[in-house]
Amino acid sequence: MKKIFTALFLILSAFSFGENVVRKISVTGNSEREVLPDTAKISFKIQMKNQNLNTATKELKEKIEKFKSGLRAKKIELSNFETVSFYSNKTKDYNDYYDDYRYVEDEQAVYDVKGKTKTDKDKKPASYTIQMQVIVKNTTFDKISKLIEFSGNDAVKNIKKI
Repeated sequence: MKKIFTALFLILSAFSFGENVVRKISVTGNSEREVLPDTAKISFKIQMKNQNLNTATKELKEKIEKFKSGLRAKKIELSNFETVSFYSNKTKDYNDYYDDYRYVEDEQAVYDVKGKTKTDKDKKPASYTIQMQVIVKNTTFDKISKLIEFSGNDAVKNIKKI
């Protein structure tokens, strides 16, 4: 009798395991949400022009230090300060427009339309333009307005978002 009950129990339990009741919830739909980005990168261009390259470089360095101290005052970390490019250019300016001169070069002089010689006195001394572009990466969006507000002083010539 025990053997019969055991056999019936095993057969009935095998049938109960054969039934797989799948319980699941299926939902489809769309959702949209505006999320602020984690970081903001703001690019600044600092520029200096002077007749002496060393003086222009020194003045640019002073402007950058002033810019950095302003960032510290606004409690923006300097670890997020990165130099992107450094550029220097030598330019020669003339008192008169180039259109007034014919470029018929003699061995000694260039003649203007009226036949007068263009001498070195007509040239202004050479000037140097030094430009540095930096990026400030900011993770606190409350400080972005302070950063842009700070860039309104004369140290920064250009600002753009990246």
